[in-house]
Amino acid sequence: MQNKAAQTFVELMDGADSNGTKIVGWKGSWDDGTSLGHQHWTFSPQSLLGREVHTILKANPYLRQDFKSYLSDGMYLILSRARLQAIWHNSGLDSRKWRSEIFDCDDFAFVYKAEVAKWGDDQFKADDFAIVCGVMFGTNATQGHAYNWMIDPEDHSSIVFFEPQENTFKVNPGYDAYFGVF
Repeated sequence: MQNKAAQTFVELMDGADSNGTKIVGWKGSWDDGTSLGHQHWTFSPQSLLGREVHTILKANPYLRQDFKSYLSDGMYLILSRARLQAIWHNSGLDSRKWRSEIFDCDDFAFVYKAEVAKWGDDQFKADDFAIVCGVMFGTNATQGHAYNWMIDPEDHSSIVFFEPQENTFKVNPGYDAYFGVF
């Protein structure tokens, strides 16, 4: 397969045809029989199935054993940290201040989740997938808190937590989650 505009070729690695086979490519022309000077690249999946997300959730040490979640979608797109932070910057949350009850942690978390969904609605014309960005409710020894979470875009095998009041990512949110939606 060749991208005519970029003159870039692509094929399945080693001619394999099984699910999960890497795609490789190089820059060249149809009559170029050598690989000298060609650029090689690979693609990696940027999505997970809902059951895979659930498995990753269950393995996280910052979720209580009795953690409950609401799972509603079958396919989830994973966004980069840079994209997630850009969505936060464009959301207006940076100008919002925490206010007791009227605009506190759960409001920040749900507004951010909605902003991610709105961004996806504006960007993508296809249906039948969601962007993985959820809300969790957790407690520690002194208080409860709501915050966001997503699949770590670096490795797709763990959760990263997001503090929507500060635009920061955390591996340990400082709370043990008991409920989540995504």
